[in-house]
Amino acid sequence: MNSCIHKNKRVVWVFRLLFLVVISETFSSCATFNKKIVNPTRLDKTNLEVLNGTYSIASTQSDSISDAVGYKDWYYHNFFKEIDRKLIKDTLVLDSTKVYAFRLQVQSHKSLQIEYLVNDSVFRKRTIKTKITRDGYLKLKNKNIQLLMVPYVFGVLDIKRTRVTIDAAQNLLFEASGSLSGGFVLMMGGNSYINRKTYKRIRK
Repeated sequence: MNSCIHKNKRVVWVFRLLFLVVISETFSSCATFNKKIVNPTRLDKTNLEVLNGTYSIASTQSDSISDAVGYKDWYYHNFFKEIDRKLIKDTLVLDSTKVYAFRLQVQSHKSLQIEYLVNDSVFRKRTIKTKITRDGYLKLKNKNIQLLMVPYVFGVLDIKRTRVTIDAAQNLLFEASGSLSGGFVLMMGGNSYINRKTYKRIRK
């Protein structure tokens, strides 16, 4: 009986430690955006509708700010995967015989609706909580912290912050800043990244 009690106490202690690590990582400087990044369109409550429109699901330009801030882009490939946030399994394999796109509709400064299209038919919808930042981006509150297995033992703590804005050509700029940490990542040398992807506007 006593051995079971001691074992349970150790388990509780381990989970408390992991919880504290997660909290400290969340409020640390991990996955923050570099101040050198220039926002071409400052968004506020009066002009958020400029985000509304349909965009190609595959980015036309990737990693356009990494060289300037010293990071590499290696993570996701299309907008569906960026938003879906699966750490291992890809949930959308593009069929070259079909045309994929996504449509954004700002519901308010606190909410953004995303519709995924294949051959102009909606096959999935999502609504994401949002917030306008001081530097004029729309921040996406979208599974910003992910845990895989047991971080700092044998697993991954994935912190990713994302935001969107519009460029001069009215294309969507999707920016991500993230950090992977944990026992598994340490064996690979650790990873952090920041990138900007451009998604071409197809129509309003």
